[in-house]
Amino acid sequence: MNRILYWVPVFMFAALILAFMAAFLSGRDPSALPSVLIDKPVPEFAMPDMQNKSISSKNIFPNNVTVVNFFASWCAPCRAETPILAELFKNNGLQVLGIAYKDKMEPLQVFLRDTVGAYDLVLRDDTGQSSIDWGLTGVPETFVVDGKSRIRYHYAGQLTPVQLQEILAIADHLSREE
Repeated sequence: MNRILYWVPVFMFAALILAFMAAFLSGRDPSALPSVLIDKPVPEFAMPDMQNKSISSKNIFPNNVTVVNFFASWCAPCRAETPILAELFKNNGLQVLGIAYKDKMEPLQVFLRDTVGAYDLVLRDDTGQSSIDWGLTGVPETFVVDGKSRIRYHYAGQLTPVQLQEILAIADHLSREE
């Protein structure tokens, strides 16, 4: 009986290791998890901008394809992806809305000074409520919203040139649709 009790934890540990290995080797990209908000309206919000002026979702999205990027000043991948966001904003004419997730004003101002040109407008999600409404699992996360205020694309994680091309193709398609 003692011998069986000795081997039970060993087998349980081995099963746990095998389960983790199977998940790791499955090849599925966790950043590609589909958002339940795809093709749904943007969650309504009102958040302060950098000058403490309250901005409503109703004033941002009508008739514009908009890239919405949730970020934080303390997030290294967020900082690393800002050249891609600047590319979307400057060279492709897309509106890029940055939403700072539960950030403090001073580090946020430093982040924005260091990453000039990445965002057309920055709002502050000081409470984290908007992040919950959008279904965030972390930062950075990026969405594309069409001119009818519907979420059409979602990517969780740091943007790369591959996602830049995906976003440009989607934005081009959406602008032709409208």
